[in-house]
Amino acid sequence: MEPVLPGAAGRETTMTRKLLLMILALFALALALFSYGRYYARKDVPRMLNDVQVKASVKTALALNRHLNGTEIEVSVSDGEVTLSGAVGTEIQKQLAENIALSIKGVNRVQNTLMVSRLLARGPTDRPRTLGERLDDLTIEAAVKTSFMLNENVKARDIRVSSHRGRVTLTGTFASPAEAELARKIADDVEGVISVETEAVIEEPEGEAGDESLMQKVDDARIVAQVRAALMVNRNVDSTEIEVSSREGVVTLTGIVHSGAERDLAHKIAEDCRGVRGVVTELRIK
Repeated sequence: MEPVLPGAAGRETTMTRKLLLMILALFALALALFSYGRYYARKDVPRMLNDVQVKASVKTALALNRHLNGTEIEVSVSDGEVTLSGAVGTEIQKQLAENIALSIKGVNRVQNTLMVSRLLARGPTDRPRTLGERLDDLTIEAAVKTSFMLNENVKARDIRVSSHRGRVTLTGTFASPAEAELARKIADDVEGVISVETEAVIEEPEGEAGDESLMQKVDDARIVAQVRAALMVNRNVDSTEIEVSSREGVVTLTGIVHSGAERDLAHKIAEDCRGVRGVVTELRIK
């Protein structure tokens, strides 16, 4: 028998099969692209948004920390991993920046590539204060003024308080050197204060010539109030269980403290108060 050659019908069937295969291939490609888009819409976009949020949080926390003023820190985030780059003044600032970044929610790891620059460690004095520095100074001024108002031995209305990067200046009028010294101690014990300068006028009573005459006329009531105030404003002493008495300038401390170090500090605070001739410590350790 002679073989049967494919005719027009055979060629048409072959073309149809090829067309169907092409359609199936295009459909599979479209399905793959659709699945790819859906996957990344579900995975990448939330991750990217989270990285943006983490970056903003880290940069804000670094900018508001007064110990990092004057530093040049850049922040980048990828899938929760924070990279810190730029320059700081000290190794302590470098470690502090890393710790701050690690404390932010959403941060998985911190790559710290900060360089330590001696130029930044000097701290330029003529640069404008940052928003964080201004907020810190306003907080310090308010805290110092409040401490003055709570102390009956300091005339808060006669004293003006200004703070510049934690350096406090007191101006105005004091009634005595003792009041000026007490105000300086109160301001120095406020959180965030680096140093205190007094630029106030002291109005001494007539007939009294300076600090030596003032110390000779011991006012036990004033000394007791002064020592109590100095103990109260010191954040390292719990003065709630300490009693203070004075006789001819000799101060006696009685009551309870929590450690030997706290007892020694209370003794030193009382000893440093103006007009105190001696301190007897009868404090018990709880």
